[in-house]
Amino acid sequence: MGIIIATSFCLFQYFTCPREAGPFVPYPDFIIGVDPPTASIPPGGTTTVSLLIKTRNGYDEAIDISLENPPPFISVELSEDEADASGKSATLATIASAEKMPSGDYEITFVGEGGDGKRREASLLLTVEKVWREFYAAIDYPQDGEYISAEPYEPVQSYGRSSGYLPEGEHAWLCIQSSKNSLIWPQFEIPQGDDQEWELSLNFGAREEYYILILIVGQFDHERFEQWRHNGMKTGDWPGLSLPRTAKIYEMVTINNT
Repeated sequence: MGIIIATSFCLFQYFTCPREAGPFVPYPDFIIGVDPPTASIPPGGTTTVSLLIKTRNGYDEAIDISLENPPPFISVELSEDEADASGKSATLATIASAEKMPSGDYEITFVGEGGDGKRREASLLLTVEKVWREFYAAIDYPQDGEYISAEPYEPVQSYGRSSGYLPEGEHAWLCIQSSKNSLIWPQFEIPQGDDQEWELSLNFGAREEYYILILIVGQFDHERFEQWRHNGMKTGDWPGLSLPRTAKIYEMVTINNT
């Protein structure tokens, strides 16, 4: 009986009493970082950041640096590593964007992969700045004074180009205007930004003389045009609008549909 009691006590002590932990043995590892973590460049510009690599606890595997799913129109050139005695090294990354790179924010992810398969990541937030260019737009077809022969509401293709930016709060719209009553029918908002070519179908009503206009309007009339198009899509009713008093005619093409 005494033996049984002693054994039970020893088992109880083994499972419930705290035991002295052994010494903690740190494992070899590495970390990477980007300095600075954010950068800004214009389209076609370059910038340089440092990739900081720090090894820990005697990590001695080779570390390869690469990019993961880089954004389009971005190129990155990495320099040779320069390690110091503490195990810390810096790799210079020269980042270049193409001239046609759209403005906006892009994340560039650098990956460090050790010879033992360890994988660490660090990211750079790259902002491609908007480059201000004066707005330009042109109607390439139909050309001024051209005769067309379209039945009422028969689509007529129109082509044009645009680039650059208008001042804040201004918008460019392609509109049809009747030569008889000066009412207009907004067709679409002309895009701003990089060089663009656009194509759309115009619909003329009765056989008469029309003007194709590029109008520059403010925010109020822009929203009015958008609402007009929304209502027309829902109801199929497209009443002519009066020409806004504050609108500026950027370009006008005369079309004879007779």
